[in-house]
Amino acid sequence: AIAEGAFSNAVSITSVTIQGNTDTGVMLTSIGNSAFAGCTALEEVMLWEAQSLTRIGANAFKDCTSLMDVEASPSLNTFGKAPFIGCSVLQDVAFPGNNNFTCTDAIIYATVNGEKTKLLEILPARGMTYGTGAIKSDEMAGLQEIAPEASKGCPGVLSIDFTDTTIPEIP
Repeated sequence: AIAEGAFSNAVSITSVTIQGNTDTGVMLTSIGNSAFAGCTALEEVMLWEAQSLTRIGANAFKDCTSLMDVEASPSLNTFGKAPFIGCSVLQDVAFPGNNNFTCTDAIIYATVNGEKTKLLEILPARGMTYGTGAIKSDEMAGLQEIAPEASKGCPGVLSIDFTDTTIPEIP
């Protein structure tokens, strides 16, 4: 595991690549809360070969204002609260080979059997440097839940249409 706050405010880090080492048996399973928060020069996070990585903690990459490219692990199954809050230029998070999450138009969703069920995070670039400030009903269709702080730090989001959701409560 990468501990909570382990690399926070390490302003010279530009890239993070995590791979499992099958030769030694050392397998990283989680990225702790705020582990890379404030790494303002961080541009790229490559986790797709980390076959044992199952968790990204809350605010893990908070305020990484240069972050443009993220590829998540196919084994990722736990997504902490707003891990990309304040990543103002991040427009997409790729989830290659992962059936638990998807990112469409700068919105990260949890999925079950390929269907979006929960809105996890609206990336801050939505409505500012990418896409429109209106989140339409078809983008919200089928959602049953919204994660806490899912839209926090999104000044470009001007409206959200909940018409086609079954969300009983907005945290």
